[in-house]
Amino acid sequence: AAPRLRGAVVAGACLLLLVGARAAGLAREDLVVVMHSGHPDRANYTSYAKRTWLRNVPNHVIVDGVRSSTTQQHRQLLHVYYDDNPGCAKVPCPDGSRSPHYLMIGKYFGAHRTVAGVLVANDTWPDARWVLVVDDDDLVDVDAVSTYLGGLDADVPLLLAGRIGPGHNDIPCHDVYPSTKDVMVPNATNPRSRRWSCCVDASRPCPAHVYGPQSKWKYSESARSFVPHPCPDNDVSNDCCRTRPWPEGIHSGFPFRVAKDGAYRPHFASLWPYGGLGYALSRGLLDRISRDHWQQCMYGIQCANADHRVMTCVLNAGFSLTRHRNGLPGIRHHFRPPGVPAPPPPGRRPPGAAKRAGRGGGGG
Repeated sequence: AAPRLRGAVVAGACLLLLVGARAAGLAREDLVVVMHSGHPDRANYTSYAKRTWLRNVPNHVIVDGVRSSTTQQHRQLLHVYYDDNPGCAKVPCPDGSRSPHYLMIGKYFGAHRTVAGVLVANDTWPDARWVLVVDDDDLVDVDAVSTYLGGLDADVPLLLAGRIGPGHNDIPCHDVYPSTKDVMVPNATNPRSRRWSCCVDASRPCPAHVYGPQSKWKYSESARSFVPHPCPDNDVSNDCCRTRPWPEGIHSGFPFRVAKDGAYRPHFASLWPYGGLGYALSRGLLDRISRDHWQQCMYGIQCANADHRVMTCVLNAGFSLTRHRNGLPGIRHHFRPPGVPAPPPPGRRPPGAAKRAGRGGGGG
């Protein structure tokens, strides 16, 4: 009887350990993945992800681009297509007016798709605990990510970054709280300091109070934080981008366009979550930001890269980034699926491109 009892105790202990491990992670329905697809060979990358690690994430959105203005949603896989040409990217515009050229302000087509993907994900799975944003050339260990996020409180408003924008990894994040731990007040509300930063404590929100006229929030070495620099009245750039309603684009789903005299003037930060190493939005954050706000970001923010637009949207809702530990585990960046050839070096065409162009078929 004693050996039998010891065996039962050991089996029970193993069962408890197993249950504990599962409890520390997330249920399948608690994680939604938004994959931004913009790779030149995107079809091979997205199809590989669907065959492998995305099979373990039934709730996912792949935001892709097409050349026409149609928007399609295939609910089984939720592969969502958004036009790559929002607003007006040509000068002069089809309506005969002139607009700043997107290429001159660092805009790349499809950069609005990640904000759209977060909006679609939240609409479709409003009870999910976390939305994880990754690139199409990421390889994700879903168990590792789920275990990591499952150990955090998803009710805390968090934009949790694995890495903070290329070139900004040496910025010392610090929590924007006063010395007392029981009062949640961002130091940006202090009219003398007027600054905020990224945070490191994932147990609390990372508030960032923005106010006044449009500013670009840049890192100051002397203040060791982010301070506002007022935008010039007519500046149109990645740091100071204005847009205004564009009635001619409403039928295509793009009712805003870049304009120097634009009325929509959000604040911009010179930091953002780096999508290549993944970032996550908590249920607490998604519940604190209205759907109308996300939709305004999708339509109105016409400058900067995709991840920067997510940051701008969250910043203007009153929150900054949290960089927790050494980043999100289980995400491998710049992964090339087996059998997919390496891209050609910059400035070189793939084999046969010149021949196809000579036949008149290389322009599409």
